[in-house]
Amino acid sequence: MSTGPDMGTKVKALRSRFWRVLGAMSIVLIGIQFITGVFLLMSYHPGGADGSGAYNSVMSIMYDVRWGWLVRYIHTTGASLLFIIVYIHMFRALWDRTYKKRSGKVWLWGVSLLVLLMGEEFFGYILPYGNMSLWGGMVITNLFGSVPLVGHDLVTWIRGGPLVSTPTINRFMAFHVAVIPMALVALIVMHLQNLYSLRIEQEASRSAQR
Repeated sequence: MSTGPDMGTKVKALRSRFWRVLGAMSIVLIGIQFITGVFLLMSYHPGGADGSGAYNSVMSIMYDVRWGWLVRYIHTTGASLLFIIVYIHMFRALWDRTYKKRSGKVWLWGVSLLVLLMGEEFFGYILPYGNMSLWGGMVITNLFGSVPLVGHDLVTWIRGGPLVSTPTINRFMAFHVAVIPMALVALIVMHLQNLYSLRIEQEASRSAQR
């Protein structure tokens, strides 16, 4: 029969494993996003001066490409689920105040990952070039217009022109499918490396106290 302290230790270990699973789930979901994104990219062809090629290619994926609708829904729904898991994962760190302890570097890389994921989400949100995507891109890019002196030129440079159009989509796609994913992989490696080093330090500290 288990004693009280033994049961408490088991519960604590189980809770620790649960929070670790959330981190692993985040990595799995990012992997799913990469895979589904590659399949979507095979049929995504932005073009036309007004950006209509992007919208038409998304409609083609939904209605003409076999299982295209399913891949797109997995990609879009997976993005939302990824953020839910990441927010819960980070809330645990805030609740336990682990960012104030020796795991400060782990927390730093985790926050950096969140910022990159938000950028990845935004760039991907513009690519379908639907009504909400268009106006969402207009609103967000207009924010850079508030930068003193260079605001107008900065907005024009980001969009590739005066409006959100095909040049904007091409630029955002480059960030969505190449630049940010490479940065994400690098930060994930750094995050896991620091986490692994922290675990080794904790195990060494426990062994020294025995």
